[in-house]
Amino acid sequence: MIADAKTQGASEYWLMGDIFLPGSGANDLVALLKELPITASVRGNWDDRVLEALDGQYGLEDPQEVQLLRMTQYLMERMDPATIVWLRSLPLLEKKEID
Repeated sequence: MIADAKTQGASEYWLMGDIFLPGSGANDLVALLKELPITASVRGNWDDRVLEALDGQYGLEDPQEVQLLRMTQYLMERMDPATIVWLRSLPLLEKKEID
């Protein structure tokens, strides 16, 4: 998608959230995002789940919560802590006018 946007001459990019989960490659993704002229960014529901897991809002009784805790653990074992600070700084809503 990014390669296509570059081919089309995109001058700005919008980051619409759900950056890290599910999946791997968080550090590569963050490095790629830092190279782009992002003019709007929001935090997605998966991003919120990561932050909630880090803040201790999930337990070990619900299998879905256990899975989320494990995915977050996997992510944190590979991620720079500064990235979490950046993730927390993203708003949940951003308004943008387009011509």
